[in-house]
Amino acid sequence: NVDLYAAPVFWLLGFPPELNTPLFAGSRVAGWCAHVIEQHDNNRLIRPRSLYVGPELRPYPGSPK
Repeated sequence: NVDLYAAPVFWLLGFPPELNTPLFAGSRVAGWCAHVIEQHDNNRLIRPRSLYVGPELRPYPGSPK
């Protein structure tokens, strides 16, 4: 995880520790925007290509069944 190495670099550059989270988030904004644009352009739902083969449904604890 690159954030592990970014935090000491930010500290050495003189950024206060309170700015670590905003700096980490800011560095990811371009990627988040790219994902939004990509999903908007394709305009279709992402469907899984596999089928669930696990155990059948079980009653949830406390449910009426």
